[in-house]
Amino acid sequence: MTIIGSQTEKNLLSAFANESVSRNTYLFFADKAKKEKLITIANIFNDTADHELSHAKTFFKFLEGTNVSIQSKFSIKPIASTLENLKLAAADEHTEWTNTYLHFAEVAKEEGFSAVAAKFKLIASVEEQHERRFLQFISRLETKTLYKREVEIQWKCLKCGFVHTGTFAPEVCAACNHPQGYFSPIEPAY
Repeated sequence: MTIIGSQTEKNLLSAFANESVSRNTYLFFADKAKKEKLITIANIFNDTADHELSHAKTFFKFLEGTNVSIQSKFSIKPIASTLENLKLAAADEHTEWTNTYLHFAEVAKEEGFSAVAAKFKLIASVEEQHERRFLQFISRLETKTLYKREVEIQWKCLKCGFVHTGTFAPEVCAACNHPQGYFSPIEPAY
């Protein structure tokens, strides 16, 4: 059975394109977060961009050697505040895992491409985790608890590795003088 000419082939190309756009968008969002001195969130966007690259490669491998064209529509929104960017990212991830990839998996299964269907389902589960992580950061920003907790935890400076114990991250790192935005809770606090 060949994938050439199937709806699954078109869905793979659509998914590849979507992951490629998402990756670059997350890199732009990371730059914005860094400019806002929200280094932990910048790192999350960069990390997610790496995941999207991996997803794109997975879809690409199924397409190698094919010659398919699709007509796609992408909604390119302006880069906003980090909070707004997180909301956009969470919404996009939600659509990917609840609608797009599960639908693509069903189509692939119906067309006899069980390996492709399995990948769509697995990647959908990753997109769900991305949404959850973005929602956690949205909540922390909206409640002004990104650098504050009710109990003492350890906060690590992402620049120099200094660890501070307290209910909030220090305004400035005692060891390297980098601002609060470089502090991140030591797992599993997030």
